[in-house]
Amino acid sequence: MGGEFRWRYADETNSRLTGVRNTYDLFRTRLYGDLYYRDRFRFYVEGLFAESVNQNLPFNAVDINRGDIHEAFADLRLFDFGEDHRVWVRSG
Repeated sequence: MGGEFRWRYADETNSRLTGVRNTYDLFRTRLYGDLYYRDRFRFYVEGLFAESVNQNLPFNAVDINRGDIHEAFADLRLFDFGEDHRVWVRSG
């Protein structure tokens, strides 16, 4: 399991060619989990939460994401061809 949190302060002069000074904060939180069972099965999921606050103009659609799954998949090892050649199937 893991994740990251990012904060960015923005100060835009003449934002979007409106003549308005737009100052705001952008927050991004990314969480992920990676679960293995021996070398036979794997499940991975990654999500994002994004928020924009204190804007003087309406927020951009790309700045807001109140919960989204970026990746989710499962791997299953079917069989081996010797030590270095494995056959996996992935769904997600």
